Amino acid sequence: VTTIGGYAFYGNALTSVIIPDSVTTIGDHAFHNNALTSAAFEGDFGTFNLDMFLYNPTLATITYCVGTASWPQGFNNGSTIIVTTPIGCSPPDAPTIDSIVAGNAQATITVTPGADNGSPITGYTAVCLSGFNLYQVNSPTSPITVSGLTNGVNYACAVSAKNARGTSPLSAVSAPFVALPAGC
Repeated sequence: VTTIGGYAFYGNALTSVIIPDSVTTIGDHAFHNNALTSAAFEGDFGTFNLDMFLYNPTLATITYCVGTASWPQGFNNGSTIIVTTPIGCSPPDAPTIDSIVAGNAQATITVTPGADNGSPITGYTAVCLSGFNLYQVNSPTSPITVSGLTNGVNYACAVSAKNARGTSPLSAVSAPFVALPAGC
């Protein structure tokens, strides 16, 4: 969705609305005459005409992305002051590799997440490289186990995190390690 037309949600019983970062245009009176208590802008929408929220006497909170042009703005819906609150709308910061434990044809990577920037981290991707051989594993949590490595070979790994807003940069590349067979 890139455009929300004028009067698109006029006269419904909406109590909250989240405007995704894909939206670039919102028409006049788009959310006019509802029961909104909150509205959230997930992207850098910038300035807009507040009449999109007319006749929402219970609208008290608007959240917007930190760094959005022309924000914060002070709004009044006619009966109360609307509180505007900045939120993070960026992908997470890069995680930090705490440890790598080499095992039999595998490595177990433990990470500390970076800042989630307003959206919970939903998973990690570990990438381990040896020469031209690349191993990639997705995991919902840390620690992350990368299998299929060749014993006796040097590897280095990096990890990224993801949330609803995107994927972080990669962590710093780990120190080299060798996958070892059981008992070594």
